[in-house]
Amino acid sequence: MANKVYILIESPEDEPRIWAVFSTREAAEANLVLGDDESVVQEFELDPALPQPPPGHTLWYVFNDGGPEAFRTDAFEDYAPGEVILENSGPAVKVWARDKRHALELGWGLILRYQASLPS
Repeated sequence: MANKVYILIESPEDEPRIWAVFSTREAAEANLVLGDDESVVQEFELDPALPQPPPGHTLWYVFNDGGPEAFRTDAFEDYAPGEVILENSGPAVKVWARDKRHALELGWGLILRYQASLPS
């Protein structure tokens, strides 16, 4: 059994649409002619090892929007939970939390520590 699949995706930048899933890259690439000029083949591992949250927790994105704000997010980005990153609006962080209140408490604490560590 194959451990990867190859997905034919049309218009990947703005509104991606999956058109077909193939068991080989060759089959997927042979069908690229059916898509538009933005169509691509993307490779995905079957049953990948995904991040495992602590029991009862989900992933939250915490940021400053005139004050602390948070919303549920996915775990598929390039940076790890707990790592403060700089976005257009300032520092932001993903945290595993039980609910929004818990996320704000954890995330805002990390952001404040990060800001305190910056040279003045």
